[in-house]
This record gives sequence, structure tokens and C-alpha cells, in this order.
Amino acid sequence: MNSTIQETIQQFLQFMSERNLTALTNLFSDTVDWYIPGDEQKAPWLGVRNNKQEISDFLNCYGKIRNLFLQKLIIFSTMMKML
Repeated sequence: MNSTIQETIQQFLQFMSERNLTALTNLFSDTVDWYIPGDEQKAPWLGVRNNKQEISDFLNCYGKIRNLFLQKLIIFSTMMKML
């Protein structure tokens, strides 16, 4: 694998773990061809993305959903320990 590709992947993972959405978004080209299939009315993270702003919006949405999921997972885990 090309060292530039490896560096970009490392940066991507680092920025994701740090929740550095600005740096993460800047890894993307100004124009993108991104499509996640599914019903966008039921799940706002689905659909087409064409530019950095739309990628940024996706990452913000994903972060909120991820945090909500983790909160519910912690609550569920705590409840299971009580049983």
C-alpha cells in the first residue's frame, strides 16, 4: 500500500477517535460522490453527499447518533448488572 494512502488512513482514524470533524472533513475532496442507500426519511445519515459541507453534516449527524447509542448501551449494561 502506498505510504500516502497509509498516512491518510492513519489521519482519518486519528481524527475520528479525537472527534476532530474539521480535520476529518478536510481529508475529503471539495467534491465527492458518496451514497449510502436507504430511506432518508427514516435515517438522516443515509443518502447522497456531494461536497465537504455535506460530509461535515453527515459526520455531525453520525456523531450524535453514535453518542446516543453509547448512552443507551451504558444504561442497558447497568440495568443488566442489576439483575
